[in-house]
Amino acid sequence: MAADRIHIVDCAAGTPRPDWCDRCQTSAALLVELHVLTAEGVSTLGTVRGCSRCDPHLFNRKG
Repeated sequence: MAADRIHIVDCAAGTPRPDWCDRCQTSAALLVELHVLTAEGVSTLGTVRGCSRCDPHLFNRKG
C-alpha cells in the first residue's frame, strides 16, 4: 500500500515562548510551534522544546 503524500509549500516556526526545563530545573527553556502550509491549508506540525543549558547545540548557531 502506497503512503499518502503531502506537498508542503512552506514551513515556519511560531514565536518562541519561555518554558520550564524539567532536567535542570530552571526557566532556561523555550517552546516553539512548527507550522506547515499545504494545499489543504495551515496546520501545526508539532512543538519543539529546547533548553539553553541542557541543549546548547540548539542555541549556538552562527550565520
